[in-house]
Amino acid sequence: MNYEVGKYSLDIFMKQYNIDIEWDGSGHRLQVKMGKMTDDEFDELENIRTAFILENGIKVCRIICTSDKVPDDNTLLSIKQDII
Repeated sequence: MNYEVGKYSLDIFMKQYNIDIEWDGSGHRLQVKMGKMTDDEFDELENIRTAFILENGIKVCRIICTSDKVPDDNTLLSIKQDII
């Protein structure tokens, strides 16, 4: 279940650390890929979203993944420790 901040949903929210982990998989820029907006328009909306999250006191960590395959548990735990 996603955590809501204003009108935005966070991908993974570690409440005890106040950290939002954004997992950007292959579908992340889907509206650009479908020709519904430009890269610049998408980036502007992403910047507004990130600024809003930061203004609410939440740190943001963005993981850019070229695959939709989720890493194994040990890799995920290692990523979590690196983020903390």
